[in-house]
Amino acid sequence: MILIYLKNLSKNDKILLSALFIIGIGVFYILVTYLKNKDIWTTEPVSDTEINKRQKERGVVTSLITSFLGIIVSTIMIVFVKSDSASYQALVSIICLGIFGFLLDNAFATENGVDILFNGIDNEVSNKLLKVGEKFTEGKVSIKKVSSALKYSFGTLLSPKILRYIIVSFLDIFISLMLTDGIVWGLVNKFDINTSLSYIFAMVVVAITTFLAYSNATRLEWAYPAVEELNQRSDLISTPVILINTILAGMVFLIWKPLMKSKSGISSTSGKLMMILILFLVIVVCYYMGYLDPVLKYEIINTVIPCPNPEGVGACVNTVVVENDILSVKEIYNNHELGVLLFFILCVVLTTVVAFTPRRGTAKRFTTTNISLSIIVITLLSIPGILAYTI
Repeated sequence: MILIYLKNLSKNDKILLSALFIIGIGVFYILVTYLKNKDIWTTEPVSDTEINKRQKERGVVTSLITSFLGIIVSTIMIVFVKSDSASYQALVSIICLGIFGFLLDNAFATENGVDILFNGIDNEVSNKLLKVGEKFTEGKVSIKKVSSALKYSFGTLLSPKILRYIIVSFLDIFISLMLTDGIVWGLVNKFDINTSLSYIFAMVVVAITTFLAYSNATRLEWAYPAVEELNQRSDLISTPVILINTILAGMVFLIWKPLMKSKSGISSTSGKLMMILILFLVIVVCYYMGYLDPVLKYEIINTVIPCPNPEGVGACVNTVVVENDILSVKEIYNNHELGVLLFFILCVVLTTVVAFTPRRGTAKRFTTTNISLSIIVITLLSIPGILAYTI
């Protein structure tokens, strides 16, 4: 099937496919480089700034792994299943693969996840609270600890983190769909590139660009901060900044007219309106449940007060540490079974919807091939759940 597809490609298509291959090699090189960087694969006590920095660098690794899986899944769904591209990008690429990345982030990028990866879930001593003169020690990675880290990440699907992640995912959906449509239109109409291949190339380029521009920061500096134990609010992205940008992007998306003339699925007027309504529903729920702001265990609050001097002139900073009630790592870990089940159901439902949402002008049937390919996609997305549930 693949050889027949390659044989029918034009010269320009093969050039674009070669560019994708080169990008893949570059991404793989970057992935290996980060994996070899011992400075980020540790939970050794350092400043909050350094912890945030190494979490974002670990986030690059998890995002690259998700991108590789994304290329495989998009090739299956767009080239062979011939699903509606916009619906695929919104429901499977950004939501299913996005949550797949969310799981990898919480397992292998956050400090809690990496601490479990090295020391296991039953480690009683926090390496961040060393006594004077005590030497920092770290355990070795094992399959069981990898499974434990994944179980912790699936437990986070039942925490407020996932709702904040959904909000930044909508920001990504709105921007990515519009950028992808413009790139595909240019490739198809200016360079006569195959439409399916153009969509895959555009999704890869847009995913890398948006990741570098904002998505890594919105995830790791707002949805789920690096330092949950002790932090100050000024170190995080402000919630109003996230909300205003997401809502503005949503309004632009609502009046956006696709250049590729796709009026089906997510790109249709009803589809766009539905996305906006879901976004507002999530924001309202988060607001009234008190989930919009990430809750930190010990939050450093600085307030300006009059200086206690005889003249009564000037201002001083009063620092107070407030303790908040949040779920412990073990409590989150214990919710993993339900998290695995919810993610599996989500992948099955959205993949099935996209697999049988016809691309405009394409007759769709519930063929054996489409069903088989959909099962392969669901299996690929279920790999973390399989590892977490069976080991």
